[in-house]
Amino acid sequence: MQSLADELKVANIAQEKAKKERNVISQERVNNLNVIYEVLKPIHEIAQIIFADNQARLSKYSLPKPTSSNNNPDDIVQP
Repeated sequence: MQSLADELKVANIAQEKAKKERNVISQERVNNLNVIYEVLKPIHEIAQIIFADNQARLSKYSLPKPTSSNNNPDDIVQP
């Protein structure tokens, strides 16, 4: 019975460590996505001009719109 209690204690400690690291991992993921966004944003803007009359080609270079968006600038995550 004591070994089960010890295993549970070790598992709980590991879970608490993982929960604390989650914020760091999430922040790294957001930072990486923002780097990609900064690279793709100029391509998207140029494509709006070049392919304004060709919707099929424009869709290849357009950034996806957030599903919850009303074209609100607050929907885009910025560093």
